[in-house]
Amino acid sequence: MGHEPRSLRVISGGEWEGSTARVCVSDEVVRTITGFLLGVGKGVKEASSPAEPPK
Repeated sequence: MGHEPRSLRVISGGEWEGSTARVCVSDEVVRTITGFLLGVGKGVKEASSPAEPPK
């Protein structure tokens, strides 16, 4: 009934290679976005903190 997902052992070499490339690209996108968001958060934190702490 319907299409069952294939296990990694059934995937041919070409399909496996393509999947690996997509995972690498996805990983790089996640790293880039994470770095950007961390940079923005750091900038917002620095901009919102007072220049000198109150005495």
